[in-house]
Amino acid sequence: MKKYKDFADFMQALENLVKKYVKHYKSDFYNYDIVRLEENNASKELTDKKLTFIVRDCGTWLIYTDDISKPGTGANTIYNYYLPCGPDNPKKSPNRYYNLNLLDYSIKPLKFDEKGKIITSKRTSKKAA
Repeated sequence: MKKYKDFADFMQALENLVKKYVKHYKSDFYNYDIVRLEENNASKELTDKKLTFIVRDCGTWLIYTDDISKPGTGANTIYNYYLPCGPDNPKKSPNRYYNLNLLDYSIKPLKFDEKGKIITSKRTSKKAA
């Protein structure tokens, strides 16, 4: 997970991802995602909501992470539609998924298992012998 010193650096990092991976419809990021991130960052109520950023060859999606698990929400539909084309299926468009946190300006890449479930890193503690 990479943390940035302020909102401007955080936004620059996201823009760099868009420049690197998005081939078509980069305007999605500039017309929609930036506006939404600025609104969330300015709102005390929305700042603590976790976001998932999907970067595709043909545009971006910015969805609330909590809504992914709620059937019938736009976030759930978007997430599940693009997941089969995710980073662990190289035969299709390699979408990239990131968790965004506006409280500490962090960006965390997500990884998936063969069933499409998010792999969570488990910290192991070393026991003294």
